Amino acid sequence: MVRDSGGMTAGFTVDVADVVKEFSQRVADAGGSALMVGGSVRDAALGMASSDVDIEVHRLPLSEVLHLASTLGTVHDVGASFGVLKVRSRGIDMDISLPRVDSKRPEANRRGISAQVDPFLGITDAARRRDFTVNAIAFDPLTAHVFDPFDGLGDVKARRLRVVDPVTFGQDALRVFRAAQIAARFGLTVDAATADVLASSSGQLSTVSPERFTEELRKLLVKAPAPSVGLRLLHQAAALEQVLAPVAALDGVPQDGRHHPEGDALEHTFQAVDAAAIVARRQGLDASQRFIVVCAALCHDVGKRACFDSSGDAIGHDTIGAQITEKLLRGLRVERSVSAAVVALVREHMKIHTFDLDTVSDSALRRLARRVHPATMSALVWLSEADIAGRAQVWSAETMSQRAQVVVERCARLQVQSAPPPDFVTGRMLIAAGLRPGRQFGSLIEQGNRLQDEGLSRQEALSRRVSIADR
Repeated sequence: MVRDSGGMTAGFTVDVADVVKEFSQRVADAGGSALMVGGSVRDAALGMASSDVDIEVHRLPLSEVLHLASTLGTVHDVGASFGVLKVRSRGIDMDISLPRVDSKRPEANRRGISAQVDPFLGITDAARRRDFTVNAIAFDPLTAHVFDPFDGLGDVKARRLRVVDPVTFGQDALRVFRAAQIAARFGLTVDAATADVLASSSGQLSTVSPERFTEELRKLLVKAPAPSVGLRLLHQAAALEQVLAPVAALDGVPQDGRHHPEGDALEHTFQAVDAAAIVARRQGLDASQRFIVVCAALCHDVGKRACFDSSGDAIGHDTIGAQITEKLLRGLRVERSVSAAVVALVREHMKIHTFDLDTVSDSALRRLARRVHPATMSALVWLSEADIAGRAQVWSAETMSQRAQVVVERCARLQVQSAPPPDFVTGRMLIAAGLRPGRQFGSLIEQGNRLQDEGLSRQEALSRRVSIADR
């Protein structure tokens, strides 16, 4: 352990932007010290690149820090009550904070936490309020000294996730979810004492707002190579059942052993989620697309609890699962466009499994592309791959890749892999044919699409829809 006034030479390199060095020097000239903290230091210790820039300023009042920050660029002081300022300068986003002491006060604010800023708190006590030792390391950008009062570097070396202080940890129950996403993202193992703290803190999860859960869930599903590491940790801490109850309810739900030798529906879900993350990386999906595909893998079988029978079948679980998923994501405040895509994938996730690729028609693929919208046929193929891979390799990866490639190639030829086909009969066509816009337009357009599948020309389909509307 090092003292507040001391430090040690870093055994790793932290990438320090010029604007950070400039700000740190201005703080030093004013009589304070600016230390890099949080993700950038942790990631450097793990040998990873980081885009985080978190700076903690000691021995200067908030007003002085605000003044110095304003010399760099525009300051957003939306977190000033917590002693946090956000600054963007030279293309870099920085979070600048002051040491503070947090206390649990449900009436204080949305998070139920009261913060008292104390610039003279000291490095050790400031680090004590952080969640895990790997996040409690500080780096001086001017001297390259490391302050590590809780041996976070030792835990980095041991690939261990350890709570800094069980008392301060419990002030924010969201940290249970942070443990899950950090352990999964960086391949860290939770020690026994920390596991106990996570379990005891899970009882307070009801005090956390849904939006904050979703933020951590997004990091877990999008950034972790194997999200199941975090999901299993949440399940062990009795946290999964509180926030993702339909997923936790799959524990113990039997499956047909002929198709699912891996075990129950929850184990299958964990394996499918990891497979979806692999597929997402293979395809180079952006964060938004990756979240949709991996979240769909997380939810794709949530209807099985309501549908399974003694034989292990779960007929109709796709339809019921879509309803459950819609309710779950609405409760988590997931944006509607994303939720709609995930729900559509869950509802249609069985379709590609049942296709006979030698006989499936172009019309069937076009209809499926319309049903799965606003998700895409490509996303549905990726989810199907993950579903197969989550079955203890019943089918080899080579076989599934070939099957997926056939569907992808068919969809590409029909130009429906990334969007549904355009309507065969459009509202504009109906208006040009003399019809007045109204509620019936939606039905007429849908019927026109079906006539395309029957092989009619566009003019024939339009004429039939107009004649029906005129009756």
